[in-house]
Amino acid sequence: MLEDEDVYERPAGRDSTPDAHLAHGPVIGLYSSQDEVEAALRLDPDYTLHQLTHLPVELPALELWNGLLASKTLDGLVQDTSTVVCDFIQHGLRGIESALEPYDGSPTVLSAYGGSDFDDELGSGDDDSRSSRSSAHAVLVDRSADGQGRIIRLMVLFVRNLLRKRLVDQSALFFELQELCVRYLWVPEVRDLRAALHDKRL
Repeated sequence: MLEDEDVYERPAGRDSTPDAHLAHGPVIGLYSSQDEVEAALRLDPDYTLHQLTHLPVELPALELWNGLLASKTLDGLVQDTSTVVCDFIQHGLRGIESALEPYDGSPTVLSAYGGSDFDDELGSGDDDSRSSRSSAHAVLVDRSADGQGRIIRLMVLFVRNLLRKRLVDQSALFFELQELCVRYLWVPEVRDLRAALHDKRL
């Protein structure tokens, strides 16, 4: 879906997630399958949802979310699917906001699991083992102007897909859409989204 828009190039290889049952429960990462997510939700729903909603705005995470919603995997496993989706989008918006802070030229590294604070929350294993897990599944965030714009375009395409396929009701994303369409109006794709919403083309 997002690759067709030339916004993201799929990585050459697919990393596997590390051994599952660590401190809190199964580890959910960028390359987890829908079956792995469903099994993790049944075993430890709170921790799994935390990981899902804190995944970085990257193509594998967005495709995982699209698959979970299209297959209705989350139905019956979470109280309110729309709320969970909003949590993920809000976390993504906070990440975009952070990426737009004054840039000193240094890249930012996020965990490919549920957020940059993954290892601190996991609290298991020695420093070397935690470091090796983080480095093996790290996401390098490009905080240049081009990198910032790409993250915003990815978020716009994700939201458009949700609305176009009726995976989430537009009213449930009211505040997220308002923030996206006002704060980042300087991005052409955001202006197109705002026009589509105004003309009720989604």
